[in-house]
Amino acid sequence: MKKVTVVQNDIETILHCAENANLLDVLDGRVHADCGGRGTCGKCGVIINGKTALACQTVVKSDMTVVLPDTKKAQILTEGIKRKIVSDGEDGLGIAVDIGTTTVAAQLIQLFDGKVIKTISQLNRQKRFGADVMSRMQKGDKPLHKCIIEQLNEIIGLLGGGYDVKRMLIAGNTVMMHFVQGFDTSRLAVSPYAPYSAAMNAFPASHYGLEGEFEVITAPSIDGFVGADTVCAMLACSMDIKNETMLLVDIGTNGEIALKHNDKVICCSTAAGTAFEGAQIKHGIGCVEGAINTFSIDNGVHITTIGNKAPIGICGSGIIDCVAQMLKHDIIDDTGYLESDFKIADNIYITQPDIREIQLAKSAIRSGIDTLLAEAGIGCNDVDKVFLAGAMGSFINLDSAMQINLLPGELKEKTEVVGNAAVGGAIAMLLSAPVRDAAKKVAEETGHLDLSSNKIFQDAFIENMLF
Repeated sequence: MKKVTVVQNDIETILHCAENANLLDVLDGRVHADCGGRGTCGKCGVIINGKTALACQTVVKSDMTVVLPDTKKAQILTEGIKRKIVSDGEDGLGIAVDIGTTTVAAQLIQLFDGKVIKTISQLNRQKRFGADVMSRMQKGDKPLHKCIIEQLNEIIGLLGGGYDVKRMLIAGNTVMMHFVQGFDTSRLAVSPYAPYSAAMNAFPASHYGLEGEFEVITAPSIDGFVGADTVCAMLACSMDIKNETMLLVDIGTNGEIALKHNDKVICCSTAAGTAFEGAQIKHGIGCVEGAINTFSIDNGVHITTIGNKAPIGICGSGIIDCVAQMLKHDIIDDTGYLESDFKIADNIYITQPDIREIQLAKSAIRSGIDTLLAEAGIGCNDVDKVFLAGAMGSFINLDSAMQINLLPGELKEKTEVVGNAAVGGAIAMLLSAPVRDAAKKVAEETGHLDLSSNKIFQDAFIENMLF
């Protein structure tokens, strides 16, 4: 056995591992590799015996001292629009959980009246297996299942323990729902990306390895990459019961979009990638203290950071601001051409490859919107309401998003930012059996549009690459 002395936040921890173990695995989530450990993102940098190295590319051959970056407090969205319902009036407590690719948010709820007792939010520890779901699926289902169950058990403990809890309702994208239930994800990894199961399921907590004597209900998904979180968001926004033309846009690693028109709902998912989460961006980071979250050029460069800390990188909302300002001031043209790296703070730059990543991400989202509208035979003027959901949608500047052609400018005055709508829908399902029935109906009746072979999407994607 080899000894690895880990120093982080001035705290020393001793770990032991087998000889030739991969250091990233040994560190067990203390640092993350957005690339899934392929050595391409450079974001698992550590200091080993005084020298800088990538944890994912380091094999432990002897005892070593590893100095890690200090941990930063993350900004995690836990609140969102809530559906107006009448609860079933049960006694006891429930837990509503939204498992996102990047974050996990959980709320302890009083079942009788829906009162929130306590909220816990954390970064999803599966991130150490890769920033995106495709990277994680390559690591195998068992370690990903074990990872999220261990994290949920910790969250249950932080909420006060599972022994006074009657029910837990879990939402998440389709891959997260597979991981938490221990389902085979092999079919999700290849076309046509069919889920092992998209159904609502109910089991005792022990069936999943969760600690407590309560029922676990998993919200239903719609298809391979339109998950239970989208179903819950649609419920939170009352899209199933309001007679309006409504568009739901959740901007994230996997952009999920749903359109209701003439009582018919169609949806799609767009592979926006991880650029809006700060991954694949040279100096990109998540929403942690010190992340540049707003950017403007007005008689000089002006930035703000999360927590008003010294800047350490740039997160999604800051990236969108920055690109919008670069366009406005002709630092880039509508093709995205950047002559040289653009400095936004000391040792923090936007590069040409960063611009290309943003172009791919924003074109995926915008083209998904355009395709749904075209399939329904309507335009932006026919849309009554737009719900912008998720952490990315909640923190971005709408003017900047429309400046870079991420969202249609005609929809600005119709757009409502609804926060973590998935949690809001999960709470409604937790409290009400009729809402759980409604969730099943939404999942079964919503049409799914496969964009991979859709000519409208393909043409729109090329066009929307331009700013």
